Amino acid sequence: MNYTSKQVLQLLPQRAPIVMVDGAQQEGETYYALLTIAPDNWFVEENQLLEAGVVEHQAQSVAVCLGLKSKEQGQKTNRESQIGFIAEVKNLSIHRLPMVGETLATSITYNTAVENIVLIQATTTCQEERIAESQLKIFLPS
Repeated sequence: MNYTSKQVLQLLPQRAPIVMVDGAQQEGETYYALLTIAPDNWFVEENQLLEAGVVEHQAQSVAVCLGLKSKEQGQKTNRESQIGFIAEVKNLSIHRLPMVGETLATSITYNTAVENIVLIQATTTCQEERIAESQLKIFLPS
């Protein structure tokens, strides 16, 4: 199933020019947040998406993927419930920086939750090549 940028935007507290997810898709049990890198992207320099842009895309992917999963399970989802903060980025590995025009696809794996802290594994691919992975600790205020 594919999700439009309008559907995705409903799950994000961010607004232009910081929106780093422009679509999503579901394949079986896995959700992917997508971003086609535009030349005017806030995090682009010299036709490449900077490291900070990759991390921000992964963080916003968490909000989108968890939001879509919640909707699928029939849970009420609104913008307030999706606001979270990156508490920690751990084991970040960026194998290459993506170029303008390329499309990123980031999947998240929900590892565990302790009170308001969620641990996530994010994996970003570009044209089926793994380009980045990280462990994100997200704080979700209640």
